[in-house]
Amino acid sequence: MVNTAAFTIVDPQAAPNAAAIAPEALKEAGRSLPYGLKAGDVQWVLTVPAIWKDGSKGFMRKAAFKAGLITEEDSRRLVL
Repeated sequence: MVNTAAFTIVDPQAAPNAAAIAPEALKEAGRSLPYGLKAGDVQWVLTVPAIWKDGSKGFMRKAAFKAGLITEEDSRRLVL
């Protein structure tokens, strides 16, 4: 079991993207593990508004793929 850190973004214009945050999150979360933590070891959970349609959720899935959080667009390692 690995504890995860939560990120709060105050100013969306100044916010780093997922591709910038993911490596730091993995480094921080894996600090207490002997061999660190890799993206393939993690199940990512991105919260989206409940009223979003499947197309909007698909856009988020594609963005997570492009950011390198998952290696396949239909990966089960991403929960929306």
